[in-house]
Amino acid sequence: MATIEKKQHIPIFVSSTFEDMKTYRDSVAQSISSLEHVAKGMELFGSSPETPLDKCLSEVRKSSLFICLIGMRYGSTDEEKGRSFTYLEYEEAIKNNIPVLAYILSEDAPVIAKYVDKDENAKLLVEFKKVLTSRHMVSYFDSPADLKAKATRDIVVALEKMNDIKIFNDQLMTEEESPVEVVKKFMQRPKKYSGKEVELSVKIANNCGYFYMDDFIYNIGLTQGDVVGTKVMILDESEKEISDDNYLYLYTDGELADSLEKHAIGDILKIRTKLLYIGYKKIEEYDGGKRLIQVNVKCLMLIKIL
Repeated sequence: MATIEKKQHIPIFVSSTFEDMKTYRDSVAQSISSLEHVAKGMELFGSSPETPLDKCLSEVRKSSLFICLIGMRYGSTDEEKGRSFTYLEYEEAIKNNIPVLAYILSEDAPVIAKYVDKDENAKLLVEFKKVLTSRHMVSYFDSPADLKAKATRDIVVALEKMNDIKIFNDQLMTEEESPVEVVKKFMQRPKKYSGKEVELSVKIANNCGYFYMDDFIYNIGLTQGDVVGTKVMILDESEKEISDDNYLYLYTDGELADSLEKHAIGDILKIRTKLLYIGYKKIEEYDGGKRLIQVNVKCLMLIKIL
């Protein structure tokens, strides 16, 4: 059982061209924030006597993880060094032995024409991509939601592999608090406990469903069009239901969705899951009119079937 520890807020630098990649940068920043770490990037810098490039490189050196996002533009080039800001930031991370997570926009993703480089910059971009794919296991993405889901998982794995960083997912749990007790508190105060990870025994209460609610899926960081969910009953240490009203919906995608689909009503699973409290707005139709309403959802996101 975890003891009380102060959670480290890890600085993570996000590098990319800016205007064309803003939506994608925002999705990665949301991933970093949801994990209670700190996103670093050009849009977050205030006034400084340093040049923009010197400021960026300084912030790269202060970071524990470097995320490189590549779209269809090579980006602004530093005249003296002859390389783009993104390339120079990447090289600074490599020189300082900072782990790199590299993501490249899929060729099939829709892109506005003005955000696609041509001629010499297009050739430079191809060379930069070759460097990344030769040095790293690169992931490809085709939407902000797709990138957010991949980045969230990759960040957790990358930080857990670092010898000098330890991630305390359950920092609020003490020796006296079991995972079931944490879930009970989550049911009462979901905002406080959202983002915590626990290991639970759950019983599947209905068949898997398929979910296409864009706003909800985007906010929990799963892949649109590939999400399954099922209602589960929370069990105590002796695998008894803790109460009739303590159930939550469990969501996942990808290979975990394939595994979850194989289980039937009544099956008991031991899982590692993240507690999530998601709030978003949607338009609701009523009596021939429309109104904007706030929706709040308590749920579980499956991390692993144990």
